[in-house]
Amino acid sequence: MDLRQRRYFIPEIAGVLAVICAWQAVSLVTNPLTVPGPVRSIHALIDNNFFWLDLLCSLARALIASIIVTVLGLLTMRVFFYVPAIASASNWTLGFWRSVPPVVLIPPVFLLVAEREYSARILLAVVGSYPIFMANIVSGLKAIPPSRLETVRLLSRGDNSAVFEHVVKKEIIPYVMVGFRITFAFCLIIVVVSEMLWGTSGPGIGTRVRDASGISESPQAWGIICLLGVAGVGVNLLLDWTESKLVFWTEREGS
Repeated sequence: MDLRQRRYFIPEIAGVLAVICAWQAVSLVTNPLTVPGPVRSIHALIDNNFFWLDLLCSLARALIASIIVTVLGLLTMRVFFYVPAIASASNWTLGFWRSVPPVVLIPPVFLLVAEREYSARILLAVVGSYPIFMANIVSGLKAIPPSRLETVRLLSRGDNSAVFEHVVKKEIIPYVMVGFRITFAFCLIIVVVSEMLWGTSGPGIGTRVRDASGISESPQAWGIICLLGVAGVGVNLLLDWTESKLVFWTEREGS
């Protein structure tokens, strides 16, 4: 880790420490049953031997849904590029779809696949996050310089497949990475909320939060919130590293 990377992490670490200190200060002046301190919350979480299984199951659901959305989005992108009329005709449809809160889709989705609870949560996350991912893809297609497209089209004698291979694929990668990052976060939110509202017969971090929502289990609930935050930071760091390897020709922010 060079000096520039160390300077990049110093503000983040300072921010985390400030939040922990503020949390501890609030817990000292409020009822400890409602706002327990960070040490007590972490101890309550460690005492629960099954929280890792709950977290992994929820992350797996969100990851599977994100991969499905990404594959569907990339296939749709190819269709949009080769048939621009479909892209124009789908603007209002995607806008309408994006405006529907995924929470209201929980009853119909679970009624459709009631016998397959695990698949129902993944399907709900896919339906709710697909238009979000497509918004990034459409923005990426519109951001490609027309001069670059026309230059490659002229050099390839009008071969659209060559244009797609040499221009669109490379230009769209940053938007795909941003779309996947947003999609995963959105899928995780949908999965956890569905586990909290609908319940699950198997492990799930949302179910654990719902069960720990009572006053007597508030330290565990706060610990789970911290666990979700740590998991989100870890996923973001992993996506940052992946993006730096795939989009190596772009400068990182702050470099």
